[in-house]
Amino acid sequence: MAETMSRVWIIDDDLSLQAAEALVGNGHDLTVTEPSDEAFLDALAEDWDLILVDEELWEAEKRTPPHAVDGASLVMTMRAWARRVKRRLPSMAILTNAPGVFADEVPAVGAWRPVAASFIDHEPQMGRTLDVEWLFYKSDPELKAKVEDLASAYERAYQEFGEGGTSFVEVKTYLGLNDRAEWIALAEDAIREARPPVTEDAANQPTPQRGPVTIIVWLLQRALAFPGLFVSDNHAAAFLGIKAEALDMAIEATPALAACRYTGPLSQLVTRRWWTPALDALAAASSSSEIPAWCEGLRPEDLLTVDDPVVTYDITLAEVGITSAADAVRVNPRGWPAECLQPWMSRATINEGPRWLKEMVDPDDRGGGAA
Repeated sequence: MAETMSRVWIIDDDLSLQAAEALVGNGHDLTVTEPSDEAFLDALAEDWDLILVDEELWEAEKRTPPHAVDGASLVMTMRAWARRVKRRLPSMAILTNAPGVFADEVPAVGAWRPVAASFIDHEPQMGRTLDVEWLFYKSDPELKAKVEDLASAYERAYQEFGEGGTSFVEVKTYLGLNDRAEWIALAEDAIREARPPVTEDAANQPTPQRGPVTIIVWLLQRALAFPGLFVSDNHAAAFLGIKAEALDMAIEATPALAACRYTGPLSQLVTRRWWTPALDALAAASSSSEIPAWCEGLRPEDLLTVDDPVVTYDITLAEVGITSAADAVRVNPRGWPAECLQPWMSRATINEGPRWLKEMVDPDDRGGGAA
C-alpha cells in the first residue's frame, strides 16, 4: 500500500460522501462531485490518482447530444479536454451497478459483434472499447480492495516514472521483480517480449509520453489480461501437469512455487496470476526429478490425465478450463496480442457455435471435426 493516502475523485449525481466512503472505503483522500457544478470544475483542476465516473449520470434527464449523456460519454469529453489543454489525466474507471449496461458494445478483442452479456470478467476488452482503464461493479464484494489497488498503482507509477517516459529498469522495479530471483534473466527477456511502454531514446534517456497511466494500461489491458508474461491458474496448472484446484496444495508443498505468483501492482483486479518465467525456471530445476517437487503430497486424482493439456476459451474469450489439444483447435481472435500465447477452443464449442466463430479457427487446425 502507498505511504500516503491515494486521491480518488468520484463523479456522481446521486451519491453523498458518506455513501461513497461506504462504497469504496475511507482509506483515500476522497472527493465526490456532481458532473456539472462549480465543485466539478474545481476538482478538474486538481491532480488525482483515480477518477471514478458513475455510468448512470443524467439517467433521469434523458440527455441528448451534443452534451455528454452518461458516464462513458463524460469520460470521452474529459479525454478530449485533456488533449486540448495538454493535461495529464490519471487512471479513469467506470462505476456501475448494471453489469449488462454495455452488452451491446463490440469488444476490442474477438468477434466484431457483442457476445458477452456482462462486462464482468471482460473488463480489459471493454475498457479498451470505452477508453477507460477499468470498469467496476458496485456490488462486487472486493470493490474496496480493487479501488485501492488501482489508485495506489497509479500513485506508485507517478512516483516511479514521473510525467515523462519510462525506462526498462523502472518497469522492472515497478513490477516488484527481485534482482536476486534465480529466474531474473528469464524474466527480463519475458518482459521485453511483452512489449512494455518503454520510451528510451538512443542516449538511454526517457522521452515524454502520456505519463504514468501508460504502464497501468499495459498491465491491465495487455500483460495481465492475456497469457504471456503472466498466466492464470488454468495455464499454470496445465504447465505443471496438475488440476487447477490442486494449486493451493502444491503451494503448501513447494515454497518455490509460491514465489512464482505475481503480487505486484494491480494484482487485486484480476484473478491470481503467475510469472511465466518463474514457472519455466521451476520446471527446469525439477527436470531431473522423477516426481516434481510440486506434485509431492498430491493425490493421483489431483494430477492431469489428458495428453498435451491446453487451456480453452468460450465464445466470449473467457477461460473455460483444461482439455487435451486433440479435442481443441487454435483460434485467431481479432485484437489478441501477437506476443501472447495463442488461445484454444474446444472442437465442440466451434462446431456448435455460429459460422463466424468457425472463421476464427487457425487455418492449420481447420478440418478434423472443426470446420
